[in-house]
Amino acid sequence: GNYSGAPLVFCGLNGLPDHRQLKAVYEHTLGHAVLHRGRQRHGAEDITAGERMNLVVWSYSHAYRSSAASEKRHEREASRPDPRCVSYTHDRDFNQ
Repeated sequence: GNYSGAPLVFCGLNGLPDHRQLKAVYEHTLGHAVLHRGRQRHGAEDITAGERMNLVVWSYSHAYRSSAASEKRHEREASRPDPRCVSYTHDRDFNQ
């Protein structure tokens, strides 16, 4: 689609002390795909004009999900979160 705005924001890995710290911002390019780790906290910012379509694909590995490496960890945050990494949907402290 033809649109502007809506960069993809990448933060730390879920469950780690830096999970709400900004790591990278990706400006979409028509015809390109983005792959990332499932635990990578991410989100698209608002579209400022136009319309965009996304194709989202998830993969699942039973072997990985059954391993110790996939166990969820929740470590205390190391510092205040970056505002771009705080989610209305997932964070109780959104807008604080």
